[in-house]
Parts: sequence; structure tokens; C-alpha cells
Amino acid sequence: MSTHYQVNSEFTLKHGKPSLISISYNRTTSAVTTFPVHSEFSLLQTYRIFSTLQEAEIYICFLQCVYKNNKIQTPVLDSGQKNIF
Repeated sequence: MSTHYQVNSEFTLKHGKPSLISISYNRTTSAVTTFPVHSEFSLLQTYRIFSTLQEAEIYICFLQCVYKNNKIQTPVLDSGQKNIF
């Protein structure tokens, strides 16, 4: 299976407007999607899956530019360790 990169973004509402509070990304073998997918538990958490690391990093830069008033750190890619469970 080929490796893809999943970008997770979490938002909160401030004065009725979305505000980015965190970004993370990791490797996955899931299928690639071009549409943001909302989490089952929260409409304020989305994820997108990209076929290359460069596409994922471009999307992260896009989020940081759109939500530039938010002071969040640039995420670091996971070490690639498989989940135990």
C-alpha cells in the first residue's frame, strides 16, 4: 500500500467566526480525498488526505496564511510508528 499524508485541523468559534487552534499531520495508507472531511464528533475538526508530503505541507501553509491571527506552531510529522492497537 502506498503512503499518504493526513492533515488534521481543529477550530473553535470566537465571536461566531472559526479560529484555528491546532494542526497535526501523520502518515496513513487511507485513500486520498480532495474534500475536507468533518469528524463524526465535531464539525470544528476536519481532516484531509494528500498523496504527497509536499501537498500536505502546502495545505498547512495555506491554513496558517488564512488563519494568520492564530499563534500555532508548525506541526512535525510523526515518526511513522505503527499504532500498537
